Amino acid sequence: MSFTGKALTGVFILLIETLMPAVRPLVFRVVSAYGIAMQISELIPVLLREPPGPVVSTLNPAESLLPGDDPVAVWRRSHHDRHPHREAMLFLGGGGTQSLEGHVYRCRPGTLFLFDSHERHDQGYPPEYAGSAHLWMFVLEDSVNCVLDEMGEGGYAVLRRFLFRSPELVARLHRGWDEARAGFPPAVALGRLTAFFTLVLAEFAAELVRREEEVETESASHQKEVIQSILARLDRTCGKGADIPSLARQAGYSTSHFLRLFQRHAGCRVREYIDARRQLRYEALRREGLPVKVIAEELGFSSSAALAHWRKR
Repeated sequence: MSFTGKALTGVFILLIETLMPAVRPLVFRVVSAYGIAMQISELIPVLLREPPGPVVSTLNPAESLLPGDDPVAVWRRSHHDRHPHREAMLFLGGGGTQSLEGHVYRCRPGTLFLFDSHERHDQGYPPEYAGSAHLWMFVLEDSVNCVLDEMGEGGYAVLRRFLFRSPELVARLHRGWDEARAGFPPAVALGRLTAFFTLVLAEFAAELVRREEEVETESASHQKEVIQSILARLDRTCGKGADIPSLARQAGYSTSHFLRLFQRHAGCRVREYIDARRQLRYEALRREGLPVKVIAEELGFSSSAALAHWRKR
């Protein structure tokens, strides 16, 4: 194990030893929109992955269901997604399945899914998810946006939000995923990614203990930090590969609410912000003397003609 791995393991063990004695007497619930009992004392061991659950990743293909055993195969044909950002999901309770790159996996409490950029997985929640809970972890530029969802018959509700901020660790996460793509030994790469998200989960567990029975409220500071992380990504990518539903998902909000928050904190609409960043990048690349085709690709346009059309608007 590397020094980094040992350090993360040490931090994780310390958090478990600190949290578990405090958790046992806690019997309150995370405020539920659908009346599903989710006691903190039940959630903490799952968040701390004690005992460790399976990790599902393209780096570690687990045993998937046979195609004929997929209970929501018809639903999945029209509910799938690929996006440029990276994310993970910890299954906390209830039942259900999740797909990854065409394979379908059963979920049980403690199952951790790792989704690299552009990997195909489910979009939304099928009816079978009613009565279950997930913790989504969206990897932003310098932080991880954690969103605890609870599924009911009529949809889903957000029960908790938490922003894990650590530019250095998030940079290491991206580097670990990039190295895995470049041929790093899968077992080592998976161990590094799992260690990172284990730390994020432990910090989220600590946040639950600190906040006890608080009702989830819209924190203005949380909103601002999340939007700032989205802006930082748009500054770096000039909106390449991004669409509004994907950005809203990373922020952990509905599309309409995300658009309102973006306008409030950025002072303009999403498309206006992206266009302004693209214009600056376009001018810089032109000064470097790069071919138009290369510039079009760098800015996320499908062709030189698409770039020319954008320039004429």
